[in-house]
Amino acid sequence: MPLKRVFARVRRSNPGADDQAADVAARDTLTATLAANEQEYAALKKQLEDTLARKEKESAGELKRLEETEKELSKQLVKLSAEHSQMTKALNADAALAATTDAEIGKLEAASAAAEQEVEKAHGAAAKAAETAKAAEAAAAEKQAAYEAAMGLGNSASDGAKNLQAQLSDAKDEVSSSESTMKAAEMRQKHLAKELKASEAKLADARKSGGAQEKAHAALSADVAKLCSRGWYSTMPPFKMRDMPEERKQNFIALKQEVKISELIPVLMKEAPETAATTLSRTLDLYEKGQLRGPAAFIMIKNAVGLSNCKAAFEELVPGYKHDHSAFTYEHPIVV
Repeated sequence: MPLKRVFARVRRSNPGADDQAADVAARDTLTATLAANEQEYAALKKQLEDTLARKEKESAGELKRLEETEKELSKQLVKLSAEHSQMTKALNADAALAATTDAEIGKLEAASAAAEQEVEKAHGAAAKAAETAKAAEAAAAEKQAAYEAAMGLGNSASDGAKNLQAQLSDAKDEVSSSESTMKAAEMRQKHLAKELKASEAKLADARKSGGAQEKAHAALSADVAKLCSRGWYSTMPPFKMRDMPEERKQNFIALKQEVKISELIPVLMKEAPETAATTLSRTLDLYEKGQLRGPAAFIMIKNAVGLSNCKAAFEELVPGYKHDHSAFTYEHPIVV
């Protein structure tokens, strides 16, 4: 209040006093008012400093917690990625083993089929040899006399006509040979059947193991996808390392950019609670009317929503700015 108005008010309140006494009274009144204002200003200043210190301490604690969470998630992601890689290798090995086993089973099945054909041929040859032997025996019985007379004439190796004894001997040899061939074919078939059964069991084990590996692989892929959805890493597989030097460089450039209060407040209003939204709206109104400058308005915004939310808004507004590369309270784009 101007001094003249104060003096005039004091004189009106003391009409009988002279001008000097009125001036003294006005001065005393003004002194008391100034002292009261100074006390109120000191109290408000202390309250503001306490609030800023508390907010800064809370922001530092939140940042530390987020950094620890990021480290833990990074460790989990690296571990899961390593397991994912090992599981993929195991799956590829199981698939190769299954393919090799399938090929072996195919070969064994073909060999078994060929052995069955050999057995069938041996059975046919044995049956034919048995019929020949039976016919020869019948002929020998019918011509016993001629057989006895012809005994000793010719042999099985001679170039001439064979006698009945030689024919009977050749038939028996053929039956014996056919039976030996048939037994050998049957033994070969049994051996191939055992190999086929063992290969089928081996394939079943490989497929069973492959199924378990596929389930584990799917579970690991789901775990990795969950971690990626939290925003710490954006691309797979299995994960992409961040280029920290480049990020710090871009963040340093972003710190020199200017952000207007009229740009910052609309971003913060998206998720601000009702009480904070009221403060933000009032601050924006004072800023647009020219009654509040950018730095002062930013202090009111920080007190309303917190520094972490402000830095998150800066990330959205300023390309290259990273909250996790700006640990200190003053590390943010210039507010104008």
